[in-house]
Amino acid sequence: MHTNKSDIAGLYTVVFFQAIELLIRQRKAYIAVPLTVLYITVVLDLAGEWEILRLAVVIHDETRTAIASEVDYGPPQMDRMTNTALVVSALLADSLLVWRCYVLWHQNKWILGIYTAALLVEIVLLPIWLVTNITLGPLTFVSLYFIVSFTVTVISTILIIYRIFTVSRRADSKIAPYRFTTEILVESGALYTTNILVAGILLVLQANGAQAPWIIETSQILYSILVPVTGIAPTLITLRTASGNARPDAEWSQPISDIAFQAQESRRSAQESRPAGNNNAEALEDTAIRVVQRSGGRVQE
Repeated sequence: MHTNKSDIAGLYTVVFFQAIELLIRQRKAYIAVPLTVLYITVVLDLAGEWEILRLAVVIHDETRTAIASEVDYGPPQMDRMTNTALVVSALLADSLLVWRCYVLWHQNKWILGIYTAALLVEIVLLPIWLVTNITLGPLTFVSLYFIVSFTVTVISTILIIYRIFTVSRRADSKIAPYRFTTEILVESGALYTTNILVAGILLVLQANGAQAPWIIETSQILYSILVPVTGIAPTLITLRTASGNARPDAEWSQPISDIAFQAQESRRSAQESRPAGNNNAEALEDTAIRVVQRSGGRVQE
């Protein structure tokens, strides 16, 4: 399990440094800072996990029972550090995903207000659980925290996927299917959402008596990589946006029908203002621009 987490964390590190380099060049500290804090929480979680493993197999390796006990319970401070990293990373990832959803939905104030309230609930629950670890009826505060976080993540992903689908369908130019799929998978944070959704379902099955080996093993793997995947999802969104591969903000901030109409009017005016002999060249240029736009590139003069 630790190997799986280390592999995902290594991939996350590559993505993070590519994204942070672009953000520094573009002087977007307001995004670089939370992404850096998110990366630090993932590193702390990985360090805590490896410290627990070291204590189990190097220091307390007298018997299999002692090793298993050290892995399951471990030092309280290491356990608290990994738990803190888990909930803080979830909060940061939710915040970045909510911000992307807000941008894609034409900076809708209702979306921002509702999500802000949900994030404030997470912020209030976080210190209560970390300090007291008390219960609220059948639920612990950490369970309530992750229910709120899970709801925010799933709804944000659904809203982003729906927005991408409607914008792509109504856009003036078509997009290649594989690029459309990549856009949905990356910009919606679907990787993170799918991970916590499947892991949650498997854990519920286990709680209700399902003890099939594949269920136990799969849930353990998904839970073990949850923290690095939490970091990868918003970082991939940032990398795609900062590298210029995402759609321009104008396509999200305006009705697509208006964008398409304005683009058609601009081309028509340009063609009418030029000599007839240049119409073919203009058509070729327009086609080239369309091809470059479809591939997610930029046209530079």
